Amino acid sequence: MRKAQLEKYRRRLEQEQDDISALVRRSGHAIRNTRQDGPEDSAAQAQNSYSKEFLSHQSDTNLSHLSLVEDALRRIDRADFGRCQSCDENIEIKRLNAVPWTRFCRGCQESAEESDSQPSRRDF
Repeated sequence: MRKAQLEKYRRRLEQEQDDISALVRRSGHAIRNTRQDGPEDSAAQAQNSYSKEFLSHQSDTNLSHLSLVEDALRRIDRADFGRCQSCDENIEIKRLNAVPWTRFCRGCQESAEESDSQPSRRDF
């Protein structure tokens, strides 16, 4: 991959990293500020509990995404960006343009998703 292309991906990934980091900080702040003080009725307690759970899940999702973005930036530094981590083939430019933090080519990603969706076999 050409150096100019790599720099384009680096800038995009760094912007994504900044955006996600800001979301994580806001989620953490919102979780800390969810009302916990004073006696409340059960409906208010349930709403606060739901809000905290939702914000926590959102934060976890953002942290997972951030990890993928940071991993992609490391692959650029290692000159390994754009290679499938499963089959070692080049990832299509179209896919990298859509999802620059991807670790897998389309075929390997589809295979992984298929195997994840297969029901596990159990012996009875």
